[in-house]
Amino acid sequence: MKPTLQQQKDFLFQTYFGTKGDELDRFISRAYRDMNRTLRGIGKLAAADKARILNGAKTLVKTAVIALRNKPFPENPVQGSRSFDQWHTDLCQALKTYYATELQNVSKIRLTYGQAQKWVNMTMKYCWVCGGADFSGLGPWFSAAHVAVDEVILVAAEKSGVVKIRPCGKWSAWDNPQTYQNFQDTLRQNAAKKSQSPLELEYDWWLKYRSQVTGDGEEN
Repeated sequence: MKPTLQQQKDFLFQTYFGTKGDELDRFISRAYRDMNRTLRGIGKLAAADKARILNGAKTLVKTAVIALRNKPFPENPVQGSRSFDQWHTDLCQALKTYYATELQNVSKIRLTYGQAQKWVNMTMKYCWVCGGADFSGLGPWFSAAHVAVDEVILVAAEKSGVVKIRPCGKWSAWDNPQTYQNFQDTLRQNAAKKSQSPLELEYDWWLKYRSQVTGDGEEN
C-alpha cells in the first residue's frame, strides 16, 4: 500500500533531520551541519573534545531559542525587531566566546560571527518552516527574523541593487557584528518596501539566484 501523506512527511523529516533528540535538537544539529564544513580543522580534534564542545554549543542555542519562544513579542513591531536583534547578537557573541574559551588549549580554530549567524539563522528557519505546535510561540517573531547570510544572499543583494558593495568577502570569515547588523537592517528595509518580511525576501532571492551561485545545485 502506498504510504500516507503523513508517512511521507515523517520519512522526509527523518531523512533530513535524523532521529536523535527532540525536534529542536534535530533542527540545531542540521543547522550546524549547514555551517560546519567552513569550520575547518574541527574534525581533527580528539573525539571527546569535539563531542564535548559541540554539545555545549548546542545547549547554548537550544536554551536561547526556548527563551525566545517563551518571550512575548512587543506590541510595537519596531521594538520587536530590536528585541530580536539583541537576542540574536547575544547568542552569536555567546557562541563565539564559548568556542574561543573551549578551544584555546586544544586548537587555533575560532568560530566567526559569520559562522555563528548561519547556525542561529538556519536553526530559526527550520523551526518556522518544519516545526510543529511546540514552536507556535516563535510565530510572532517571524517578521523580525534575520536572513541566513551565505554566498547566495551576498550575490543576490548585490545583483538586485540592494547593496552597491557586498559587506564582506566570504560569509564564513565575516567577523564584524556591526556590519552584519547593518546588512540585516538594509535587508529588512528593502523587504518592507515590498510589504515583505526579510525571510520572504530571502525565499524570492533563493529561488532566483541559487542556481547562478551553486551551478549544479550543491550546497553553498
